Amino acid sequence: MSDVKVLNHGTIFTIQPLSEQAEDWINTNVEIPDHMRMGNILCIDHHYIETIVNAMVTEGFEVI
Repeated sequence: MSDVKVLNHGTIFTIQPLSEQAEDWINTNVEIPDHMRMGNILCIDHHYIETIVNAMVTEGFEVI
């Protein structure tokens, strides 16, 4: 089962944690203001997505 779903919306990407472990990792490691969240989904500028996804993959998360 995948841990995180990433979708490209042009200049904005969304990151949706699909596992509790991924959500915990995001809450611990990604500083993001509340106005950039839609529930547990994060809205991330395209300049930062690669860094976040690479860090999650390095930690062993499966990203789709």
